[in-house]
Amino acid sequence: MTGFIDGTDPLGKKRSYAYQVVVFQIAPVAGLPPVYDAHFAISDLNRGTFSFEKRTLPGLFTSTQNRFDLDVLGFKMGGSMGGYYAKAARADLQYAIDLTSQATQGPTLNGANGVETYGTWKSPYYSYNVNRTTGTLWDHGVPIKVTGTTWYDHEWATGAPGQADSGWTWFGVSMDDNTQYNLSFFMKGNGTIDKVIGVKTANGTFTPIPENQLSLERMGSWKSPHTGYTYPASWKVNLPEGSINIVPMIQDAELYAPVTQKFYYEGPAKVTGTLGGRAVTGKAFAEMNPWGVDWGLRILP
Repeated sequence: MTGFIDGTDPLGKKRSYAYQVVVFQIAPVAGLPPVYDAHFAISDLNRGTFSFEKRTLPGLFTSTQNRFDLDVLGFKMGGSMGGYYAKAARADLQYAIDLTSQATQGPTLNGANGVETYGTWKSPYYSYNVNRTTGTLWDHGVPIKVTGTTWYDHEWATGAPGQADSGWTWFGVSMDDNTQYNLSFFMKGNGTIDKVIGVKTANGTFTPIPENQLSLERMGSWKSPHTGYTYPASWKVNLPEGSINIVPMIQDAELYAPVTQKFYYEGPAKVTGTLGGRAVTGKAFAEMNPWGVDWGLRILP
């Protein structure tokens, strides 16, 4: 779950944040329960800071036919059929959230009939792109009632896409006119884009984007002070109806584990561009799983 939320603090100051609560299920060893790796991050858009925390263990998971509830050492996520919740607090209590979201349109099936493919790799993938969100965020102990929107997606697969050093860039783009784009660009280890997958959703109706009408330009560079990896600083995406520019709201949105040096990037971005001959604006979340790095180093343990 990723989203943008706003509120007013007790002193009357308007506050804006982006948040993410992401859970990876790590394939279980035979005879043992699966392990869950949960990540909680807050982008404080007033302070211009990004902070994250991760927790890993065999999570407490319950499910029925249409509902799930997951608790990974206090990082909680669950829900059913477009209605979801997220609860998480940093150990130092700098930030915490208690949010509920309700979809305002049906699910989008990403890829071909809801399955992304890259070579022999296949991943069923759906998303609820627009979810009305309400709840409370605690900013350094101060409770703030917030409202906003959340993007919820669920993807599951076995193995990894491409080769051991392949990577990808993903964007969940929410335009201000209620159009969304789910865009995936898969890279070889040398950074060459090898596969593109895109879906446009307009007012709840989704349409795949032809691969030959979707391309990515990487603009500038930013070197992480944590891992030394060099990422693009921003992007231009060319679409059938025009192009959009995606610029991080906070450049340093890398999630990394200092001990193991495993890492990836995911953070909020501003979107501007021209589509269908008119100027457009929006927001996005951008994710980069670094290319040219062995798979064992990339996803946090």
